[in-house]
Amino acid sequence: MPFTPPSIPWSSLQQAMEAQARINKMMPAIEAAMRNSEVIQAGAKQLEEYHAMQPYIEEAMQAQEAFNKSKEERVIELLKGLSPEQIMAVISAINK
Repeated sequence: MPFTPPSIPWSSLQQAMEAQARINKMMPAIEAAMRNSEVIQAGAKQLEEYHAMQPYIEEAMQAQEAFNKSKEERVIELLKGLSPEQIMAVISAINK
């Protein structure tokens, strides 16, 4: 006995074909949304990594700022806590 496929009403077949056509039209938007989702997830991961590294970044920035200070600024900071006599002794020692 030959195989007889089930009979599908033409209207149902037409509806299925129209639904497939709508899906095909939406595929570029769906693919773009999926790519955007991946980009957002990668950005969130980078943000998490930045927050984890933030204390080290701040420490490195402070070290760089301290390194960038001129010699005069460093000397002034060192002399701030000294009495006038101690400052004169330092100047005398430098001039020798």
